[in-house]
Amino acid sequence: QRRVHGEFIQLARQMGFSSSKYDVTVLRSSAAPTASLIWLHGLGDTSAPWRQIQDRFAIPYMRFILPTAPVRPVSLNGNLRSNAWFDLHDLSPDSPEDEAGIDESCKFVHDLIAAEVAEGVPANRIVVGGFSQGGALALAAGLQYPSPLGGIVCLSGFLPLRSRFPAMVLPSQKSTPIFIGHGDGDPLVLPQWAALTAQRLKQEAGLNVTLSVYRGLSHSVSDQEMHDFRQWLKSLVQ
Repeated sequence: QRRVHGEFIQLARQMGFSSSKYDVTVLRSSAAPTASLIWLHGLGDTSAPWRQIQDRFAIPYMRFILPTAPVRPVSLNGNLRSNAWFDLHDLSPDSPEDEAGIDESCKFVHDLIAAEVAEGVPANRIVVGGFSQGGALALAAGLQYPSPLGGIVCLSGFLPLRSRFPAMVLPSQKSTPIFIGHGDGDPLVLPQWAALTAQRLKQEAGLNVTLSVYRGLSHSVSDQEMHDFRQWLKSLVQ
């Protein structure tokens, strides 16, 4: 069953984010889901290509929350307007970061989590994940959420808010499982970034990280990666 907002829209308005700014698609198979996946798309994308995830994962007790980022100018693209969770200046480890934009989107993700909790899903059965820029946001939002989450996923992404790390990691997430998947042929978000992200999460914050690198994979996902992600996800919320 697919709902675009549905009763969710009332909770969204109560929590202070505009339904016109953030489009949210909610997919569910069960009338009373007991687990949720909040999935964040990449730069310039929308939630639409990811709606197949419900059928692909076939987890009947899971609700899938698929928001679309608002349209904003993106410095990386010559200030052309596109769907983006925050501004990007460059794809390099030392580029300036749009901390205000990241913080705004983190609040939105936190509101999505709170809305799921209000609908009866415990925070420790909610997984936040994303692809590319969405994966970066999943890390930033997940690591700063005040209650323990079920898991955090970052596919083809990177660690944001570098200047605040590891201080930004809340004690509530110290045991939260984190899955990082990355292609060794990614020309945009280099595979070295995935290794560095996993290293910093483990060594500087003591977090529970699984890093899976996929041979020949570019800046995309593969069947094997999605299989591994699904198995990891099911192990957390079965």
